[in-house]
Amino acid sequence: MTSRKRSSKKKTSPQSSSGNPCTNEEIVPKEEFELDLTLPSRTSPAYPKALREFYRVSSGVVFRVPVHGESAEDPPEEFCTCHEAFLTRCRMWFPIPEAIVCALDRFELSISQLNVAALQNILGVLILSYELGMDLSPDDFEGLWSTRKTSIDYSYRMAPKRHMSIIQGHTSNAKGWFERFFYVRIDGVSVEENCLPLFCGKWNFHRGTMVGNLVRIDTRRYPGSLGN
Repeated sequence: MTSRKRSSKKKTSPQSSSGNPCTNEEIVPKEEFELDLTLPSRTSPAYPKALREFYRVSSGVVFRVPVHGESAEDPPEEFCTCHEAFLTRCRMWFPIPEAIVCALDRFELSISQLNVAALQNILGVLILSYELGMDLSPDDFEGLWSTRKTSIDYSYRMAPKRHMSIIQGHTSNAKGWFERFFYVRIDGVSVEENCLPLFCGKWNFHRGTMVGNLVRIDTRRYPGSLGN
């Protein structure tokens, strides 16, 4: 058991003064806590409360810290995984907007399968659409990006398609982001209620990848899934 103390800090990239809604700026709430290094997440049991207060998350959104035997890849039933960086670096808000839920459904991904830069891209474009009075569809998101695997198994980044790079100055490498997570209960407070049936908290380990005109299924996790 070790004791750590966090203080409020602000990191700003050279692009942050440009007015870009998605930069490397990070603000971390001040919180003193005890960290049990044997737990599956490096998030302290007390820290989600500090995040809730600092980022003004509704008290109706239920947070839960993982216990022994749980993981980011396999959240409990009726919960999804939320990484600390989704709040501190991406400014994600609740309820998760319908446009993002529909885009994730099109990409066949759970939100926690996105890396930090991917979520920054999606939220940044969504904010720009609000400013321009535009409604984005899953086709729009799919037209902007294609998914690429990261060094973390079954986690993905968004690669802009040709001439479709919109957001600049996002986080390229948020170190340790994957190790700090907690769970959020999936309900009408945390996710736009009208699209709850589309929202998936569980990771998709069978996601197909387009190769030419064929769909290649990744079966490394479940080698017998195709009836071998």
